[in-house]
Amino acid sequence: MSLHVLLEYKKAMVSVYLSADELEEVLRVLKSRISSVSKDSPPPVFLDYSKVHGLFSGPLKEEDLLPGRFLIQSLLPITTCKANLDLMQRWGVQWLCSYPCDAVRRITGSSELTDVSTDGSSSKEDNDLSSSAFKGFLSLGTPMFPVPLGGGKHRLDIDLFGTDLSFAKIHVLLQLKEAVKALPTGGSIICILYAEESLRDGLTGLFDGFTPFFWCREQLVLENRSKL
Repeated sequence: MSLHVLLEYKKAMVSVYLSADELEEVLRVLKSRISSVSKDSPPPVFLDYSKVHGLFSGPLKEEDLLPGRFLIQSLLPITTCKANLDLMQRWGVQWLCSYPCDAVRRITGSSELTDVSTDGSSSKEDNDLSSSAFKGFLSLGTPMFPVPLGGGKHRLDIDLFGTDLSFAKIHVLLQLKEAVKALPTGGSIICILYAEESLRDGLTGLFDGFTPFFWCREQLVLENRSKL
């Protein structure tokens, strides 16, 4: 007998349609809506795959960011073993990481913290340790692909791992900026965000004024157990 067990875990899904003629405006508006991100926060960094393999053996912990220790990429729940990470490299997944503040200090060898920038770069600031409890934030941007809905529409999935709304917003902006660079001329984007339920309202508000794309509301993780 096969028994399906619903794990006590689900993610919110927030979807929006961004037409070709409003992409520049979208980026400008999103940037204005994240201007209050704390300056004592570590900067988000796009990772090359030489750093991805050791990501969870360093300052980031699977138990802090990955419920059930599954890395859910788009709709695929996988473990972080090397073979799966190599597969994601071949897919061209964009890894964007915000390290915990204490980890940034160890990496830079400095008592200074770095300012979050909307272009993925950083600048030095003298600040206190007010966000030392921050456990990091991770996002995965799936390469866009065309969908048969007309108008040059392309789908972009952004998976968000972490519970800090300020970091969720900056990660969405940076992932979207990277996607726009690769978008064919005249193309539009159906952007689908996967995030903790606690971030739903904040991420919905981030895209306030733009066209919602009604698809799914939640992502559920199911475990299939077999009994003889």
